[in-house]
Amino acid sequence: MFRVIGKITVGFWLVVIAIALLIGGWALYLNATGNIATIVDGVAYRSATLSPERLGDLIADKKIRSVLTLRGGEGLDWYDAQKTFLADRGITFAAIPISATEVPSEETLMHLAFELADLPKPILIHCKAGADRAGLASAIYRLVVEGVPKDEARRMLSFAYGHFPWFGSETRAMDLAFDRFASDWSAYQMRIARWEEAEGFKPAFVKLAETASSQRARVKDGLDRRSAELLRVDVAYASTARAASASQRPRITIVPRQAR
Repeated sequence: MFRVIGKITVGFWLVVIAIALLIGGWALYLNATGNIATIVDGVAYRSATLSPERLGDLIADKKIRSVLTLRGGEGLDWYDAQKTFLADRGITFAAIPISATEVPSEETLMHLAFELADLPKPILIHCKAGADRAGLASAIYRLVVEGVPKDEARRMLSFAYGHFPWFGSETRAMDLAFDRFASDWSAYQMRIARWEEAEGFKPAFVKLAETASSQRARVKDGLDRRSAELLRVDVAYASTARAASASQRPRITIVPRQAR
């Protein structure tokens, strides 16, 4: 009997080791290749932080017009080098630093959504490894700009891109952040619909999640900045699930980036 138990134990640990090697090997592969992936072909891409040479090749290949980094690092060598590299090529550079292990604030997530919609396309979104923060931003892009269902957008937060939220990993914060944002975005859209019904028209800025084709037209023609500047919407972020804890929370005013 002890021999049988011993064989089962050995077998269990062999499986654990095999899984660990598989995970580690996939992570090494993604790291070696820069974790470059397509969000929407011809419009949006994601990656790890790339070397200038690899970044230049990607820019030339995909005709990238803007780069959004989700890493902090202003004043660090890599940050300043990337900013200068892009400026020399006339490419828009933007930064919204967030942590891969903490849920960003509601204001930060909404700011990220506005930037993803507004930055010139094609766009490249990157963090350090291209797995967690880039996954969150890619999921938000798919939800807000492309207008896909929540479950489909969530696929951007996947082990296929190196995202590993299991076994107590703190990067699960990115999944929690997406769930929070998706709930808040739904409430935001409902308020926009009520506002549209009351006012009789919809500003161009809020037509973010209608269809992928209309978004591509806006990419070409640009957002209606005048409407964006005029739009101020009070967003009540508390959903019914958070109503008890949020009942005393002050309402938050979200102002588009151009009006800040």
